[in-house]
Amino acid sequence: MCVGGLLGKLFGRVRQSGNAVGDKALGTTTGAEASTVAGAHVQPLTAGGSILFLLAFLALIALWKKFTKDDARMIFSGAFSGSTVGTTAGIGGTGAHALVPFVNSLGDSLLHSV
Repeated sequence: MCVGGLLGKLFGRVRQSGNAVGDKALGTTTGAEASTVAGAHVQPLTAGGSILFLLAFLALIALWKKFTKDDARMIFSGAFSGSTVGTTAGIGGTGAHALVPFVNSLGDSLLHSV
């Protein structure tokens, strides 16, 4: 379900779609061609981080019926933003560099305490 799995593939496709739309908009509005921009390389999730992420995802699914339409729209917007902006070298990438090690350390500590 995590990196390289079902969710990884899904959000990889979302990122590719966002890039395609952005490239088309750039070419249409400015006439310029898309160029490679610096990207962030986020470390992968460890076993504990993957388990913690999976539990958070399952909790999100369990709570889905309680969300209003505005909440669901915000969650989808956040997921789209995270899958596109989180892979850049800007603020989103910097946040991902801080968040992934935190999730890994928390998940690993919980995994080793069990």
